[in-house]
Amino acid sequence: MSKIKLSDRAWNDPGPRPGHDENAENMKRHDLRAIVLDLSTVSHVDTTAVQALIDTRTEIERWTNHPVEFHFATVLSPWIRRALVAGGFGTGARLNGPTEIAQVVSFGDVRSSPPTEKNLDIEDRRDAGAAIGLI
Repeated sequence: MSKIKLSDRAWNDPGPRPGHDENAENMKRHDLRAIVLDLSTVSHVDTTAVQALIDTRTEIERWTNHPVEFHFATVLSPWIRRALVAGGFGTGARLNGPTEIAQVVSFGDVRSSPPTEKNLDIEDRRDAGAAIGLI
């Protein structure tokens, strides 16, 4: 980390102190190899949580300059396991995993046009009207 320019550091990272050999202190520290997360109290994981884990992994690997293993203990739900695998965790082989779990598409990028009133039959119109409070 001592070779990172001050302009590339985070806002809360002041950088090395003057007259202090940061590189010697860093060489004394152990290298980060794995992170273990206990999910015993987690009952649901959505795409936002998986995206936060992906972003965390990306930042940690940026600062360590090598892959860091993520281990999840006590995964209670198979759906949580599926979400983590979809995010690139737990596959064993560390290829370039996904950087986004679910891309956000702006409203203007929608390819198909919304259904018009001409395309809906009478029952669909009644359901649509009830949904917005017209009926």
